[in-house]
Amino acid sequence: MNSPKSLDGFPSRHGQFALTNRALELSRLPAGAFVLDIGCGRGCTVELLRRLGLKIFGCDRQASILKGATSLFCADGSLIPCFDSSFDGVLLECSLSTTAFPESVLQECHRVLKAGGKLLLSDVYARNEAFQIDDCTIKMETKSAIITRILRHGFLVDHVEDCSEYLLKVWGQMLMNHGSDHLYREIGIDPATLRQAQIGYILVVARREAA
Repeated sequence: MNSPKSLDGFPSRHGQFALTNRALELSRLPAGAFVLDIGCGRGCTVELLRRLGLKIFGCDRQASILKGATSLFCADGSLIPCFDSSFDGVLLECSLSTTAFPESVLQECHRVLKAGGKLLLSDVYARNEAFQIDDCTIKMETKSAIITRILRHGFLVDHVEDCSEYLLKVWGQMLMNHGSDHLYREIGIDPATLRQAQIGYILVVARREAA
């Protein structure tokens, strides 16, 4: 999945690992578990999880940012070049909202996960109505729509947590460091649209049902 220019305005893998650690805590993946980070960017989360003892791989559509990186490969999340039942966990951090093919991505997640394998998803959502950010690939869906989509692809949802306060911390820090013009430019939303959208942030831990 591509990483749109405004993605820096949302919690992801830019040195902000609180939600990653929270997802790992909830998933209880054991040391040595095989994990795939879809939409891994430059691989910061991959490096973190490797240090925590996981056998972690990452994929991203942007080949240029993966050059020379180990354990990273170029692939779209809707067509993962891995065998069925290869992974104990799949990580989607601010990735599902940026793809044009969310159904295919979740289908692939289900395919490459082992029975009982964990899906760790954290992403933005619309508290009000679903909408698309202008000139950006990010699409905001409602919380219920995200959960319904996950369930539709053969997952059991173990945990749902609203982490919107974390999003506010990220934006607040950006506002203090760079000012409001920079904040609105990075997230790609004007102040009026931001107020209307009521953007939230969600953490979901689900598992693949046994065949």
